[in-house]
Amino acid sequence: GLYHLLEMVDIERILQSENDYDSELFRKTSLRTKLAGVAEHVPGTATTVDIPCFRTHILGRGPQTDVNNRSLVVRIDYGSTSFLFTGDIESEVEQFIVGKMRSVLSVDVIKVPHHGSRTSSSLAFVRSIQSQKNLPFAVISFASNNRFGLPDEEIVDRWREMPARVLTTASEGAVWLQSDGRAVHRIHWR
Repeated sequence: GLYHLLEMVDIERILQSENDYDSELFRKTSLRTKLAGVAEHVPGTATTVDIPCFRTHILGRGPQTDVNNRSLVVRIDYGSTSFLFTGDIESEVEQFIVGKMRSVLSVDVIKVPHHGSRTSSSLAFVRSIQSQKNLPFAVISFASNNRFGLPDEEIVDRWREMPARVLTTASEGAVWLQSDGRAVHRIHWR
């Protein structure tokens, strides 16, 4: 994750939620971030960050009552392609996005919320995801035989029936999707 990226890549700024985690890895990553002089920024709701060649929209954070719902939701637009990164949001935040920000759900790639947990990927949210071109990619990040039993098979089926091209890190390893600004292409990494 970020801990190792800080070792390998020059990073100027990190956009993050206000979450503090009680874990050794979080403390070590925070220390490494400070030692590297990386600027940490907690964006507000509906923040847009222009970076050369692409635009990043920070849709904001969910209610402060649940650590998962405090995940940042980020949409990245590059040319006419779009990626939506949902963190660990659950159905409460999905409902807000569907109701108030439906236009951001027209994407080519979505990182499926909360590792395909039953607490996310509500039917209304999944049905709202659209791609202007082809079937969207739905990427589910999880380890095989994890202690949480993720992803929920009903949720995986929901994404497949959408229909979407479902890719999982457990079966695919690293999922590499590349945009040329006009279309998103899958790169077979292994």
